[in-house]
This record gives sequence, C-alpha cells and structure tokens, in this order.
Amino acid sequence: MNMGIRNKLLLGFGTMIVLLLIIVVIANSVMGEMKESQDKILHEDFEAAVALKDARANQNGTRTDILYMILVKDKQKQDLYYDDLKKRSKQNDNNIKIIRNYADNHLEMKSMITDYINTRLLYNESRDNEIIPLIHSGNYEGALKIVMSTQYERDNKLREIAEEAMVILENITKKNVDKSDNDAANAKLLFIILAIISVILGFGITFIYNNILAKPLRVVSGVSESVAGGDLTVRIESAERRDEVGLLNKSFAKMVDSLSVITKETNEGINVLSTSASEIAAASAQVARSATETATAISETSTTVEEVKQTSDLVSQKAKYVNDLAVKTLQISEGGARSVEENIEAMNLIREQMESVAEKIILLSEKGQAIGEIAASVNDIAEQVNLLAVNAAIEAARAGEQGKGFSVVAQEVKELADQAKKATSQVRLILGEVQKATSSAVMATEQGNRAVENGVKQALEAGESIKMLAENISEARQAATQVSASTQQQLVGMEQIVVAIESIKQASSENVASTRQVEISAENLKMLGSKLKEFADRYKV
Repeated sequence: MNMGIRNKLLLGFGTMIVLLLIIVVIANSVMGEMKESQDKILHEDFEAAVALKDARANQNGTRTDILYMILVKDKQKQDLYYDDLKKRSKQNDNNIKIIRNYADNHLEMKSMITDYINTRLLYNESRDNEIIPLIHSGNYEGALKIVMSTQYERDNKLREIAEEAMVILENITKKNVDKSDNDAANAKLLFIILAIISVILGFGITFIYNNILAKPLRVVSGVSESVAGGDLTVRIESAERRDEVGLLNKSFAKMVDSLSVITKETNEGINVLSTSASEIAAASAQVARSATETATAISETSTTVEEVKQTSDLVSQKAKYVNDLAVKTLQISEGGARSVEENIEAMNLIREQMESVAEKIILLSEKGQAIGEIAASVNDIAEQVNLLAVNAAIEAARAGEQGKGFSVVAQEVKELADQAKKATSQVRLILGEVQKATSSAVMATEQGNRAVENGVKQALEAGESIKMLAENISEARQAATQVSASTQQQLVGMEQIVVAIESIKQASSENVASTRQVEISAENLKMLGSKLKEFADRYKV
C-alpha cells in the first residue's frame, strides 16, 4: 500500500512480463522437443524402413536378373540384365550403409544387420565369382544349380533377417511415436495451466490496481468538483498511505481546510470593515482632530489585508503543487500503457512462431501422404507382377519339359511380388503412425495459440484499466486547476479591498469627526487587524 505508484506498476507488469518470458521459453523448449521427435521419426526410422524395403526389393531384382540371364541365353539381353543387376547392387550398397548406421544406434538390430551384411557378402561373391562366369561361358545348368541351391538358401536367409529387422524397426518407430504423443499431451496440459495462471493473475492485478489507484482518485475527483462548486464542508476520508495517492489525498485535504478557514475569516473581516466604514462615514464631520490616528489605523489594516493576500498566494501555490503531482502520476500511467502494448507485441510474435511450426507440421503430413501414394503404386505393380507370374506358370506348363526352367523363374517372380506387397503394407503402417503423431502435434500447437490469445486479451484489459486510471488522474488535475482559479479570484477580491481601504484612508484625512466615534471605530479596526494578523501568522513560510 505504501509502495510508490511507479513501483506498483513495475511490479504488476513485471510479473506479467516474467510470466510471458516463461511461456516463451517453455513453448520454445516444447516445440524443439516435438520437432526433434518428428525429425527422428522421419529422418531415421522412416529412412531406415525405406532403405530396408529397397534393399530387399533390389535383392529380389538381382536374383530375377540372374534367372533371366539364364533363361534368355541371348548375349545382348544378358548384358542388359547384367547392367540392371550391377545398378541394383550399387543401390543396395547405399541402402546397407543407411541400415548399418541406424543399427549402430539401436543395439537390438546391430547383430542382426551384421549377419545380413555377411550373408549378402557371401551371396554377392558367389554370384560374381561363380554364377556370372558360368553364364558367360554358356554353362546355364551349372549356374541354375547354384542359384537354386546355395544362393536360394542365402536369399531366404536375407529375406528372413529383413523381416525380423522390419518388425524391430516397427517397434522402435511405435515407441518414438508414443513418445511424441506423450510430449504433445504434456505440452497441451502445460499450455492450459499457463493460460489459467495468466487469466487469474491478470484479473488479480486489475482488481488490485482498481482498489488502490482508481477508487481513491475518483474520490478526490468528486471532492474537487464539490470544492469548485463552492462547497467547502466536504472532507476526504483516507487510510494511512505514504504513496503518491496518499500524498495527494493529504495535500488536497489540507488545501480544503485552509480554503475553508480563509474564506470564513475573510468574510468576518469584511463584515467588520463594512460596519466600521459606515460608522466612520457617519462621524466623518466630527473626526477632524483624530484624522491622523484614523489614517494610521487604516494603514495597519491595509498591511493586514496584504498579509491575507500573501496567505492566498500560498494557497494558490499548494493548488499548483497538487496539479503538478497529478501530471506526474498521469505520466507514470502512460508509461504503464506503453508496457502493455510491448507485452501484446511479444505475445503476437509468439503466436506467429507457433503458426510457423504448425505450417511445417502440415507440410510433413502432406509429404507422408505422397509417400503413401507411392507405396500404393508399388502395391499395384506387385499385384500385376503376381498376375504375370501366374500367366507365365500356365505358359510353362503348356510348354511341358521345355518350359520347366521358365516355370521356376515364374515361381520366383511370384514370391518376389508377394514380398514387395508385404513390404509395402509395412511401409503404409509406419506412415499411419507418422500421420497420427503429426495430428497430435497440430492439436498441441492449436492449444498454444489459444493460450497466447488469452494472454493478449488479459493484457488488453489491463491496458483499459490503466486508461481509466489516466482519465481519473486527468479529472483530478482539472479540479486542482479550478481550485487554483478560485484562489486567484479571491486575490482579486483582496486587491479590491485594499483599494477600498485606501479610499477610506484618503477620505478620513479630509474629515473632522467626533472623538468618541473615531475612537470606537479605530478600536474596532485595531481588533480586526490583530485578528487578521494572528490568522496570517499561521501560514508563515
């Protein structure tokens, strides 16, 4: 209560600023964690899943190329299939590198991927050092024997390892998605709690400032209007406060008391002077011998009136002090209003940043949908390949013994198509988990936006309260100005009294009156002078 208005405003709005900074820091931290989680799912888990799927698809493709090279027996076509084989093998080198880097960070996959790499190395060595030379030399039966025996077992082992690795990868991805969901839920709850705290704190500050600043100033404004209207019986009842509002109340109360006493004493003095002047005028013909004494008494009265005039000047200075204090308080209120505007700008910046995060998350969702469409296309192609494999098996059956080798190739193609379809389903499952996490992140961002909007609303309400405070201070200033004007009017009245007394003094110098009437009038004037002098001594500075 005794703290200065400036410190009160700094404390209130400083608290709001600290709360806003806390919200900014927490929001930035939460958004960073959510972005890190999304990046991990997209750039690690999903990339590893795609690499594993591509590695298996390319492995199937290289096996198919070998079978076609055995089947076609045409050197030019064999070269085309061999070029495709080398291209797929090179692509798999990059895919295996991605999978190995991912496995280094996940121990549950490391030994499995190591086994996969070693098996693939044996598969490639047998293919390059045994099968390819046999094909080029025309020994197709020897090449087919290796393909359908040792290489077939290695290929099955690679497929089994890839399937097990895909299951582990799905579990890891699910765990990361669950963590992202938990982060989003925690962020949502945290923003709700901060919004509630902001609302309660905003209402509390507004209520407190209304009680300790606006209400006392409205009381001063009402009393000032009464004093300006001529009612000096009003009083201000104020608690013991040592801030600017308390000083304003005390100074205003003293000013009203002084004006009341001065007005009462001045009226009494004017009445006495009027009576004495009438008596002196009636006996002016008889006061010739006492003219000098009368002139002396009137001179003393003039001096006393001048002292009263000085007292009125002091009251005018007090009124000016009250006006200056109101101006200072108004400037402090304007500073508070500027602080509110800065808070609103900071919160708007937070809202823009959160909207940017939401846009990036939506972009991530769109990319996930595009990948889903690609997976659907791969699934369709697998269906068509499967159908072609069935047709090829039928044709091989019609060909009899000559189509037996082609039937084996058709069966391998069918198995490859089934494996591609299964891998595509796994990719689409992972995409579903990613899209679910993206939706949770969008919801958390929307909750953050609503919390910021509530903070802006409370800051605007605080600004309105400060605006009302400034208006009340302005009214108090106007009232003090009116009091000062009234004091100036009293000074003019005093000047007129001085002129009147001078006229009486000049007239008494020319008159000759009775001694008794002059003595009585002089005694009255003497008593008045003593009374006014005693009153003036109370306001010595």
